[in-house]
Amino acid sequence: MTALQASDSLVFIGAARRGLDRYAWVKLLWRKVIVRAIYDYVLWKDIPKTRKRHDAQDAQRWLFEESTLNNSLENICLIADVDIGKIRTYARTATKAEVKKLEHIERDRVRSLPPVVRNEDDEDDDDGR
Repeated sequence: MTALQASDSLVFIGAARRGLDRYAWVKLLWRKVIVRAIYDYVLWKDIPKTRKRHDAQDAQRWLFEESTLNNSLENICLIADVDIGKIRTYARTATKAEVKKLEHIERDRVRSLPPVVRNEDDEDDDDGR
């Protein structure tokens, strides 16, 4: 699923700096929201009733239920320039191990940011690691 590769971040940042796509930051932000929804859905959908299970149910609704809201997956995929079919297929078929790799790539990228840019909270995720 090339739309969600971590290397896309660097491509979009570079393009934005060169003035190639003035909306690159918006696209990148929404792609990260999509990745987080997939992460929450895949990792927490099978656990007993907890806060994380609730997050998985919210993500499932957003990923798979049709909507006409401005922040619906349909509209966000248009803004982020990604194929909604590929997103939904990946969310349905991704394993927990695959999704965890996405999260680790992002965490490593954040750690490599200069301290001035990095938020101290960025190194902790929701399960306390």
